[in-house]
Amino acid sequence: MSVKSDFESSMEQPRSSGKKWFACGGIGCILVLLLCGGGIAGIVAMIWPAVNTIAQEVPAKLMESQPLIDAVGEPITVGTPVQKGQEGEAVIIFQYPVSGPEGSGTATANVRWKSFSEWSIDSLTVDVDEQTIDVLASEEVELDIDDGKNY
Repeated sequence: MSVKSDFESSMEQPRSSGKKWFACGGIGCILVLLLCGGGIAGIVAMIWPAVNTIAQEVPAKLMESQPLIDAVGEPITVGTPVQKGQEGEAVIIFQYPVSGPEGSGTATANVRWKSFSEWSIDSLTVDVDEQTIDVLASEEVELDIDDGKNY
């Protein structure tokens, strides 16, 4: 007959406890992955509306540009943009094929990232028949205000 001391019996662990810890560890890893995935999805959800706005704004500016209309004719067709480069962390360069009944060219847009929900167009130019049209410069309004002085 063998008698176990209190010390020996306290050292024994139930055999099923290892499986419980393994299950808890697995669930913990899954939760961490879900939190990371949710964070990434949240960032994309915040950025996507701003990117979508820029994607609509650039073609609209191109189609409304009178100097571009004069160069390629109407209607102007703007193709799918291609990312052509990046200047630092904040500026992305996109190129769009542009065409009309009288010619075609390539539009280049430098888009600046200001915050998660705000992007702006720094420059928008179109190369048509060895000429560069600055679309944003053509948006400047001339007021022709007479100040009463004769020069």
